[in-house]
Amino acid sequence: MPPRIADQLGVLAGGCSIVQVTRAGGPDDGWAVDAWTLDAGDIERLLDAYQGLLVPSYDQNVQELLRGRGIDLDALLVDEAGARDMITRADLCELAAAASLLAASGWPARRLHMPNIPKGSRKKSESGIDAISTTLHPDQTGDLIPSELLLLASVKHTLASAASLRYALVTSVIQEFTQVYLTTQLRVYEERLRLIEPGLTTERLFLFLDGFPDADHLRIVAVAVVDPGMEQDLAAQLLKLPDVPDGVYSMRILYVPGLAGLHERAV
Repeated sequence: MPPRIADQLGVLAGGCSIVQVTRAGGPDDGWAVDAWTLDAGDIERLLDAYQGLLVPSYDQNVQELLRGRGIDLDALLVDEAGARDMITRADLCELAAAASLLAASGWPARRLHMPNIPKGSRKKSESGIDAISTTLHPDQTGDLIPSELLLLASVKHTLASAASLRYALVTSVIQEFTQVYLTTQLRVYEERLRLIEPGLTTERLFLFLDGFPDADHLRIVAVAVVDPGMEQDLAAQLLKLPDVPDGVYSMRILYVPGLAGLHERAV
């Protein structure tokens, strides 16, 4: 996670209030389900964190030099030509999801990596892992021990169809999160983790490939972000989740009031 927004994300995580979701009929399908309804303060903190992502902190002298040459860097970074509203909302949803993962799921903040945020361009979206972290122990050099986990998340939002959202999330975390795909992602994450923690045996990340998906060493979170007005529609979709191994998969719902216009407040 970029240091410039780490503190802001931590503040957002501090307001995270997760409640368990009871599904009608209590389906025994292996999924754990919970939810967080963001309030007005949470959303303001989310917008602050997003601004920190889009506009880096840079030296005042550099800022003045650029402006003296007719370059408004802040405007160029925020007002990207052709930026899509959906992509801006997706960035915001991923940030909110990350806060919930830190606060409610105990993900190590220092090791948190979000491959798609900030996006190189807000013109297109990428599928796959949206957040990754790990509890690898710094003193271990051999095989995995029981407390070591690989933590993965996929984040998606919708303004219209709870059914499409459920389908997209399930497709992402079950069909797209394959051993082959994970190998390529771990290659990138291992390099980043090596820079963050030089003393960690980062190559041990690849031990998580053994038996994937292994309930002993893996947690996968599918994060659904919707407006509170879609709560009943989404509740019906939660009854249609496919059977999965116990202890691996969870569904987190983020209810964001005013989600449809959130992008307008962010840029």
